[in-house]
Amino acid sequence: MKTYYYPENLRASVKLWFWSIRDFIIICAGIVLSVIVLVNLWNILPLAWTGCFAFLTIRTDDMAIIDYLINAFKFFIIADQKFKWRCTACITQFRLLQNSMESKNCVTAVTNNDKSLHKKTSKGG
Repeated sequence: MKTYYYPENLRASVKLWFWSIRDFIIICAGIVLSVIVLVNLWNILPLAWTGCFAFLTIRTDDMAIIDYLINAFKFFIIADQKFKWRCTACITQFRLLQNSMESKNCVTAVTNNDKSLHKKTSKGG
């Protein structure tokens, strides 16, 4: 009896070393054309572009380096960022204090005497 091993129920992308097949074919064609240009015109730019493309399309676990850079750009530059800072212990204590004051029908207000006392103590006298 033969045992067949299928990658994730045939839903995984086909990879050859670190690249998908499409990217690998583009890289191979780019290398061939870059070598032809390098030999005939002594221009190394197409080879550099092919190398950059090869680096940016390295794929691990279904995430390429270019995908990571695009997501990082979106997160840091384009997307709105919302920060919520809260101390849950402080909020709980505040609510308990507020509930106890409401139950006693207390109203907190700063009187003029408290203000003058604070001014005297803050000046040192």
